[in-house]
Amino acid sequence: MSYPKEIFGAAMEELARRRDEARRTAARRREEIARTLPEADRLQRQLGATSAKLAQAVLGGGEGIETIRLTSERAYKLLKIQLQKAGFPEDYTQTHYNCPVCSDTGFVEGGYCACLRKLLSQLMIKRLGIEQSLLNCSFDNFSLDYYPAQADGDGPSPRSLMNANLARCRQWADDFSLSAPSLLFVGATGLGKTHLSMAIARRVIELGYDVLYYPFGSLLTELEARRFGRDGDYAEGLTPLLSCELLILDDLGVEFTSPFGQSLLYELINSRMVTARPSLISTNLTLGEIESRYGDRIFSRLIGGYETLLFRGRDVRLIKRYGPET
Repeated sequence: MSYPKEIFGAAMEELARRRDEARRTAARRREEIARTLPEADRLQRQLGATSAKLAQAVLGGGEGIETIRLTSERAYKLLKIQLQKAGFPEDYTQTHYNCPVCSDTGFVEGGYCACLRKLLSQLMIKRLGIEQSLLNCSFDNFSLDYYPAQADGDGPSPRSLMNANLARCRQWADDFSLSAPSLLFVGATGLGKTHLSMAIARRVIELGYDVLYYPFGSLLTELEARRFGRDGDYAEGLTPLLSCELLILDDLGVEFTSPFGQSLLYELINSRMVTARPSLISTNLTLGEIESRYGDRIFSRLIGGYETLLFRGRDVRLIKRYGPET
């Protein structure tokens, strides 16, 4: 697993900002105490001096360490008393980092601190440009109540089918790795494909993987402008799509059919299959419509190289708006 350089760099800059702010705040407070509480300031300076002496004693073989330690403890207790008497918290002059575990460095015991992982995930989600939508979609708030419990003909009921899909998506996301199979979501509009796609994206990002999420029509428009216009370099736009650890393409089939769109879709599917990088594609088209619209080369790779999940039921958006009798 890896993070894009720009994301990791932004996280490091934010941690540096937090460290600087914590240290500036502590410095301002020490200056305040120096002006208003001379005795507390004297004790604060004594603590600084004993810390330096302790470091020298350790380097010098340890002689006098216990005496220095006792002196430091006594000064610290007296300082707390002075601050409390003046109405300040006893730790008022200490540096309070956002993360006391790593002191806002982002690293602990040779690995990433939890605060850095959280920050990286937040930046990854923000990069997608659908931050609020992504945060609103999780496996836990995917409701099965909107799917009919009764089967319409042979096969499982929509609710039973969607319960299996939900379980599979949760497991797939929790176990995600570069060896995970690619997924193809197939079903009519309003059946939860986007919700589960976003829930997967959110979970995989939380695990520390590089995820890109695009409605295919929007992506096609952007890359067409790069390829045929003056809006940037085409290769620069394509490279992240090929190299990210999970690529999610939503709403395949709503775009206008064009040779460029066919070529782009084939390149994304084929290149990521060759480099063994998982993808998730959702579409409102049926399997027959996919074959008819995109041709044998793309259809063969989707059917042969992707795990297909079928979505069944009634349009959840309409049910939410107009009720179950719509």
